[in-house]
Amino acid sequence: KTNTEIMNRKNWRENWLKSINELTSFEIQKKTWLDFENTNPHWSFIEFISCYFDDLVISENYDDEIKTGLVTKEEYETIKEWHNLIAEYKAPNNDNYNHEKILEDKIWVEILKIGEKAKRDLSGIINKTEKKILEKEINVA
Repeated sequence: KTNTEIMNRKNWRENWLKSINELTSFEIQKKTWLDFENTNPHWSFIEFISCYFDDLVISENYDDEIKTGLVTKEEYETIKEWHNLIAEYKAPNNDNYNHEKILEDKIWVEILKIGEKAKRDLSGIINKTEKKILEKEINVA
C-alpha cells in the first residue's frame, strides 16, 4: 500500500471512531444538543448522523469497507445491530431538529444503550491507539 492509502485509511478510521463515540454518548448529546448558546452546527442530531453515514460514505452492510480493509468483518459484526438501528431510526414526528424529543425517545435511548455495548465490545478488539480515539472524552469547543 502507498503512504497515501495508509494515511487515508488511518484518517477514515479516526473519523469513524470519533463518530461512533459521539453517537453512543447520551451525555455529550444532552450537553451539546440542548445548549442553545452553542452555535456550532456540528453539535446536532442531523450532523452526528451525517458525519457517520455521509462523511464516511458508509456502504450497505459495510460491504465496501470490509472489502477494502477499512473495517474488519469482526469489527462490523460488533457494531452491526447498533448500526442498523441508527440507520432505521426516525425522530419523533420526523423532526430531526427537536433534540429534546429525540433524547426523551425510548427508542433512541435504547439505541444508545446498544451503542454503548457495541462501543465497549469494539474497544476490546481494536489497537490501543484506536481505543484511545474511541473512548476519548469529547471536548466541546
